[in-house]
Formats: sequence, structure tokens, C-alpha cells
Amino acid sequence: MSLNRVVPMLAVLLGLSIAVPVARAQTAAANEFPVNVLGSQNEVDSAVARNASGRTVIVWDDNGTIRARRFDAAGAPLDNGFVVDAAGMRPDVAIAADGGFIVTWIQPGADANARFRRYSADGLATGPASPVLVGTPARNATQAAIALDDHGRFAIATAHADPARGISTGPFLLWLVGAGIVDLLAAPMQVNVSHFDVDGRALNSATLSRASDLTFYLAVQSLVGGGIEGVTPQLGGNVDVALDAFGNATVVWDSISGFGVTPLVVLGSTLGRVAGTVQVRRLRRGASQPGPEVTVDVGQSVVLQSFNPGTIAFAPPPPKPSIALRNDGRAVLAYALPFRFEIVSRPLDVGDTREIDRSLRLTTLSPTLLPQRLPTVVAEQVEAASIAVDASGNAVVAWEGSLPGPIMAQRFDAALAPLAAPVAVGSRQRTTFAPTTSPIGLGAAADGSFALSWQQRVTSPGPRRTTVRARFYTVP
Repeated sequence: MSLNRVVPMLAVLLGLSIAVPVARAQTAAANEFPVNVLGSQNEVDSAVARNASGRTVIVWDDNGTIRARRFDAAGAPLDNGFVVDAAGMRPDVAIAADGGFIVTWIQPGADANARFRRYSADGLATGPASPVLVGTPARNATQAAIALDDHGRFAIATAHADPARGISTGPFLLWLVGAGIVDLLAAPMQVNVSHFDVDGRALNSATLSRASDLTFYLAVQSLVGGGIEGVTPQLGGNVDVALDAFGNATVVWDSISGFGVTPLVVLGSTLGRVAGTVQVRRLRRGASQPGPEVTVDVGQSVVLQSFNPGTIAFAPPPPKPSIALRNDGRAVLAYALPFRFEIVSRPLDVGDTREIDRSLRLTTLSPTLLPQRLPTVVAEQVEAASIAVDASGNAVVAWEGSLPGPIMAQRFDAALAPLAAPVAVGSRQRTTFAPTTSPIGLGAAADGSFALSWQQRVTSPGPRRTTVRARFYTVP
């Protein structure tokens, strides 16, 4: 994403007093509002890009149509939104200093390739929708993230997986959401990054992930036709990318390691153990080989249990790491690391969930990607997180609490000390039926002002639906 989080836990545990610096607090420029004015019933997966002067673009998936809308620095809309692609999902966006922007997304289908399209500051397309990769490496894309530098050069990171090569945890007959056989797969994944020049021409690309990296998929097989009706990523395979002043790309992603399945005596039962990892790697502009891979953090095992046909246990939300680069070349990462979950589902029940720990963590890396500090725990029981930085190196972090968690935001200085108390931005209003967590869009301007977007479930009036909402904040 075009993204330009700290309570010292040890001191808290020891009962020491902590002096929190007094600084400028964020102030809401306006109430939250719906981004889409067209009244769709199913809006998900939004992303935000905000340039140094505050010009902002928000993109989202509107029931399978990728849309975008432009805003000025104060959050006033510059248009009513427009269609980027009529068939897409999981969009991301990056914005240039002059207000021009680039949107990337996944085009569903048999091969599921990532695509991008360039726009002027007025919202006019300056070229056709183009594939990020071609040939075999482009297949089975699940997510794309984009970053843009001050010269107009950009990089797109993509995650790919092949469910046909997945390791089954044992299929379950699903009664709750309709007739079908559901299988939780651990499939090989691949992370790629591609560089482009100011005219959108491909320069170089490379594979960053290891052959042992895995991602969880939820595959639904129809009882009627016998074919796979849908495959949904559940754990691992989330990517983010940032560019430095020289156009070099730093990519962060999450994956699964230590996967194993043990059949249980009870009919239809399985026990799966995985560990979520956060990894980072750099590809220099014009280079054919990436730099060394760095493992930033590793979560403890996740326990998945299912009892009797008619039940299924979902994996907990993955780390979903987010990255931003400061002007000094240091990277700042935010992620929600899963720690030892136990999820038990019973027949015809949404299940009992025991959450042991899932924490929002911040860390910094040197320009050579060496860890600068131990990860700092900001909040507990977190579902998703995003990060952005301003011209002074201060960071803003947004995250979601546990179901039906509020969306929170907080600002930090360059040393990751809090500049203000966290504020509640809005609420997801989701239910435990939601298998995955939609990302939080976040972008910051040079002066520290920022904009957020998120998905919210609306149950009344009218039919249940999901909408994308947004809110803008200033720093006095």
C-alpha cells in the first residue's frame, strides 16, 4: 500500500509509572461517512492512499466491482466515485505528489492474475488495465499491494498459491451455510515483487518467498456438481510493500510454518498445528536477485479442532503485516501476531472460542533490514492492523479489537513512544460468522493528518449489508 504503532509492557507489569509525552493529539476533521454513494449491498476490502499534501484516494470492492473515489486534504469528496474494473477483488492504491494514482487488484478467474491501472489527478485513466505478471508466475494471485515513489516509479507485490497442491486437514460436511463439503487446505504460496517505470513498463521482478512457505485456504466443493465452488485465503499470504527514495522495494508478508495434521478418533475430527511468521525482504530497482530474507517474528502454535460431521473450525486471523518507510530509510512494521488459539466448533453451533493471546506489535528495521528493537506490544486481542508515517517519521497505527471490535487509531513518535491516547474511530459490527477480517485502509500526509477506511456491517434499516466507511483526522 501507499503507506508514507507503545505501551512498555514490562514497566506496566512491574508497576512502574510511565511518563507519556504530551504532544499534539489527533482530532477528527468530520464524522465517519459512507464512501460509496451508490448504495451497494456488499462493500469490502478498502484501501487508502494519501500524499504529502493530503490528497486522498479510497478504493474498495463493491460486490465484485473495483471502485475508487477521490478526496481533498480535508476529506471533501472530489467526485462521486467511478469504476476501475467491473470484475475484481482485494484492491490497493498508491498516490503521487501531483495527485495521480495507480490502482492494483486481483482479477478472479481460472488463473486469477493481478492487474493495475494508472490515473491522472483528475481521475482519468491514462492507460488500460495491465497484468502485473505474465505466464505461469502470474497464476493464482490472492493479493496485490502497491507503492509509488516521488519520481512516479512503482512496485507491486503479489501473493500466489495453488490450492490443487494443498494438504487437506480433512473435509467436513457443512450444514450451517448450505450443502457442500468444506476442506481446509495448507497450500504452497509464493510472494513476488515487480518494478515498473513512470510509464508503467515492467523493469524487473523476483520471487521473494521460500519453497516451504504455506498458506491456509478454505475450499468449498459442491455436493451437486462436485466442483470447487470457491477458495478463500484464511491464514498467510498477506503482503505489503514500500519504496525508498531510490525506488528499491521492501516487501513484508506472512506465511505458515510447522504445519501438521493429526486425525482424531472422533468421526470427522482433525487437529492442525501451525505457526504464523512475519518475513521481510528487499529487491533493489533493476536487480535480478533479492536481498537476504529476514524473519521478523514467529507466532506460537494455533490449534484447530472439529468434532463430528457438520462442523468446521476456522483458523484465527493471520498477522497481516503492514509496512511504512521513513525518510531515513528505516522500516516500521505493524502486525497482529496470533498466539496459541484454541477454537472448538460443535454441531449446528458457531462454536466456543477461547482466545489466549493475539497482540498488536510494532517494530523497526534498519535500512539494511536489521531489527532495531524487540517488537513492542501496543494492544491485545487485535484482529488487523495498518501503519503509515509522516514527513517527521511519526507513525499512525490503526487496528481492530476483538469481535465485534472497534476500529482504533493512535499516533507514535519516531522512537515508537505514544504521542496521544488511542481513539475509537468506528465499529465493524461484525458477527462470529465472518471467516476473515477485511483490511483497514490508512494513509498519512506530511503534516501527520491521516485518513482511514474500514468495512462495517449494517443490519438495519433494510437488508443486512456491508459498507465501506471512512474518517479523516487532523493534527493541530
